Amino acid sequence: MSRVNLGNVLYEAGEFEAAREQYEAALRFDPSHAEAHQGLAYVLAELGDEEGAQWHQRKGFEDRPIMMLPYRGDGPPVRLLLLVSSVGGNIPTRHLLDDRVFQTFVVVPEFYDAKVPLPAHQVVFNAIGDADLAAPALAAAQSWWRVRRRR
Repeated sequence: MSRVNLGNVLYEAGEFEAAREQYEAALRFDPSHAEAHQGLAYVLAELGDEEGAQWHQRKGFEDRPIMMLPYRGDGPPVRLLLLVSSVGGNIPTRHLLDDRVFQTFVVVPEFYDAKVPLPAHQVVFNAIGDADLAAPALAAAQSWWRVRRRR
């Protein structure tokens, strides 16, 4: 996990090749590490390797279309669904969504199966910000949201 965390920092700093090295090192240690596959997918997309990015997206998100983030509050949380794209182009929410207030469930629409119940929630936040880059995520979210509203 330390290699993945370092990769995340390097990715955020725009040092894509260095981030790639860290994610690949993590995958040599644990070839099934979902977060390493996710990070490598983002890096490869930035580097223009769409085929490689898609492969790592599947490995990183296919079995984890919904991820629960830690809640650190004392009282009852506001339960929030956070929609994000697996290819990036998401609005940064780290400083917007306080984990002492929100119990956040990250949903990756491209890999979510609408037949699976969503976690109970009070708020939906669409963090998919780049409509061109993340068009498949927006289309998937729109499609399964329509299905859910009909129920």
